[in-house]
Amino acid sequence: MGFSTWTLVRTGRLYRRPPPVDDPVASELRALGERDRAADHGPADWSDEERDRWLAGMKAQRAYGAYYTPARWPERIEAPTPWRDQLLVIAADVALTAALAGRVPDTAVATYLTYPAHHAIFELEGELRRRSARRLGLTAETVPPSSTVHGGLFFFAGMLGESVWRACRGKPTPRMRWPVFLAMRLVYAVNERRSWTAATASRDA
Repeated sequence: MGFSTWTLVRTGRLYRRPPPVDDPVASELRALGERDRAADHGPADWSDEERDRWLAGMKAQRAYGAYYTPARWPERIEAPTPWRDQLLVIAADVALTAALAGRVPDTAVATYLTYPAHHAIFELEGELRRRSARRLGLTAETVPPSSTVHGGLFFFAGMLGESVWRACRGKPTPRMRWPVFLAMRLVYAVNERRSWTAATASRDA
């Protein structure tokens, strides 16, 4: 199975429905976030007990990201963008990939040289997502948390295995062609919207 095949296995961002308003873990972390926001504090200002409780272990950190972060920094809440905005970002990303295909070596130096362009696209997408969240009126209580199960884990495992296999045999890792990258981004966008719709529909039901 090659690089192109693995990229299409990824599911993109996934979401789950928000917990009930009286969920004890969510309520405590949201209250902690609101307290820190009012005091302009953050996890660095927590007591040892708070750090041990909410930053130790994968489960605690997932809860921290799902409930504390939106309450502490509500301006960072994101939502899927309208298709018009999403296609704009995809077009920019694909255009950059197509322009570099076969021209820039796939090395750490190339990654460094192209970072500003990729970072600009990333920042644009983030701003459009935050704008979408504001338009939807999302709050720390209503934003669907990111799913703890992500198709990217399978993608990473597959890519790591293939990269190690090729490195051991002295074979170069194939570069992604832009049509494959375009298909991948469209698959991501469709899957994210399906997951978001399911999460918000469950919440409103």
